[in-house]
Amino acid sequence: MIDRRQVLGYRVRVQQLDREAGTLADTSVLDFGVQDTGTDGGTWALAVRGVDPAALREDELVLLWTVRGAPHLYRRGDVGQVAAAVAPYSEADAAKRIFDASKPLKEAGIGIVDALDAVAAEMRGLVTEPMVKGEVSGRLAEAMPEPYLRFCRACSATHLYEMPFRLAAVRAGLELRQRTSPPVLAPISGFATARAYEERFDLVRDYLHFLGPATFKQAAEFIDAPVKEIKAHWPQDAVEVEVEGERRWALEADVAPLRSGESVAVTRLLGPYDLFLQGRDRDTLVPDQARAKELWRVLGRPGAVLAGGEIVGTWRPRKSGKRFTVTVNPWGTLSDVVRKEVAEEAGKLADYRGVTLTGVEFELLPGLAVDGLSNEVGMPVVAGVLLDHVKDDPAQTRGPAIAPLALGELVESTALQRLGDARAGDLQAAFPLREQLFGAVVRRRVPLPVAVGLPVDLAPWRAALPAVQSLGEPALLDQGQVLHHAAEGHARRGHLRIEAFRIQAPALPREGRALVVQKAQHGGELVAVHRGFGASVFVQVGHVGRVYATDGKPVEPIQRHGATPPVRHMWIPLPVPTSSAA
Repeated sequence: MIDRRQVLGYRVRVQQLDREAGTLADTSVLDFGVQDTGTDGGTWALAVRGVDPAALREDELVLLWTVRGAPHLYRRGDVGQVAAAVAPYSEADAAKRIFDASKPLKEAGIGIVDALDAVAAEMRGLVTEPMVKGEVSGRLAEAMPEPYLRFCRACSATHLYEMPFRLAAVRAGLELRQRTSPPVLAPISGFATARAYEERFDLVRDYLHFLGPATFKQAAEFIDAPVKEIKAHWPQDAVEVEVEGERRWALEADVAPLRSGESVAVTRLLGPYDLFLQGRDRDTLVPDQARAKELWRVLGRPGAVLAGGEIVGTWRPRKSGKRFTVTVNPWGTLSDVVRKEVAEEAGKLADYRGVTLTGVEFELLPGLAVDGLSNEVGMPVVAGVLLDHVKDDPAQTRGPAIAPLALGELVESTALQRLGDARAGDLQAAFPLREQLFGAVVRRRVPLPVAVGLPVDLAPWRAALPAVQSLGEPALLDQGQVLHHAAEGHARRGHLRIEAFRIQAPALPREGRALVVQKAQHGGELVAVHRGFGASVFVQVGHVGRVYATDGKPVEPIQRHGATPPVRHMWIPLPVPTSSAA
């Protein structure tokens, strides 16, 4: 039996992800097609396989709409054979590939393959020089009869169905100009579809070779063809193998490399649509369903971190002005060696994009100490700190952390704006859009001690508590959570908030100054993920003078070091504690 680690190790090697240098001529995935979707698409996929992007000439590659209607890169010299290899196998196959466009054609008595040829002929006559896709579509809508057309509600116009448009383009000898948006189509010089093609361009064979072992269904899903057609075109030298108790197929020549496959000590930042991630056996690649959902999002997919033959996390690029950073979300503890290799790969990505890398940020995991990670994550070293879950880099969000301490001590927070939770309830939903708010605190409950004289659920409206500037060193945080920046408020429905009364947002402590909230008898549990908080405590940072606790008794204010700040307010949601244990 073959296990999943052998499968993944084999795929790393056969897809040439383990090599440091190569050329277009010896890059085998170009036979199959390299999907070019997004900024870090086809040419970055070649770069992680050792091809130098700076040395590429645009006329060496051709970009075509092929498998599943997606844009793929091929060697220009192979375009005739590629066009023949990606053509539908039959009328039924063609109907499946164009989805709902097949219904009106069938009702009109028009064959699907004939329809593709008719669209291709019209496109060939229209596009005699580079032309934007929208213009081609508009002219086709004027030229083609009704069964080929649909009304597009998004733009209130009539267009050709999308999939016949895309699949007919290669039949018409049209390529997509690389790095154009909106897409620009252009005629391929000297194009002619080959009468036959070499087996290295065969889609079913290539799927088994690069993404095998596989089942009939998995290959059919990738190619977008009926299972019946895939079985009819199944390679004669394919043999049955068992993978983790499941019957699959592999090319006979690939069985020995599969059985001898082991983890490959290589680290790569794979683009969201890299071939390694395109197999239809996603549970083999990422068995954890939550992680699989994170990786294969319908929209806005992240890239994948490949290390030691496994996907060990996701990554996203972030560019702001001249700053270019790569944020990594690891799925486990990464070794120092892997973190260093990730940083090196991020440097290559920056070179590929033509920018300067300014940082690599690692999101932290539960129980992961931040000692020694200051350079990687961009935050100050705090000895002994264990962060429960940090979704944003403190250096970027510039917000506070809340942590539990023993009663009677002070908890220091680097608050710049109001504390609260965007989804805590109606009261918190009244925060202005410009304020910084707590993000989710997950997996654990974070006690937040406050000075109150009555039970929290009986706290009167606008109960005031003293908060002062600390003169000493910050207290150590056992676990914490940073604020999300107000600019990210749209992700938390910040646009639904209305302006709260008596708020002076600009009058909070300036950046770098800490705000300390005195703790006393009661502790609350901050669970900022769900709605339904109990009473909230209103915390006022006021001028030096008399302030009052929730029992109505005056509290002696603590003098603030330096200038006295103007009036500031903060909301801290505090559910009623159910026991004395914090």
